[in-house]
Amino acid sequence: MTAAERYRAFARACMGWADRAKTIKHREILLDMATCLVEVAAQLEHQHALLDRFGAIVSKAKRQLSDSEQAAAINGNGRLKEMESQPKEADGVSVAKHERQLPRETSAE
Repeated sequence: MTAAERYRAFARACMGWADRAKTIKHREILLDMATCLVEVAAQLEHQHALLDRFGAIVSKAKRQLSDSEQAAAINGNGRLKEMESQPKEADGVSVAKHERQLPRETSAE
């Protein structure tokens, strides 16, 4: 029995209990629970269907990305790591140069 089937079975039980509830409030609570359980079952089935349909594609894309990152690090003799630690350039001007040109705030004490 799948998780979705278990949720639906519990929803049926809640509906049975709602039929035998002694107060309207208890009946409403049990029917709300049954509704929520059926909705969760539908969401689970939808998510499983998406995983079945796209899971292999996503896994393959993740593997390819990981492989290409590893290849870049290996083939570049560590160059990838060096580039990440340097400031990036914006419009051909180093970010570090801009940072030095910014006025510094002074505290008025």
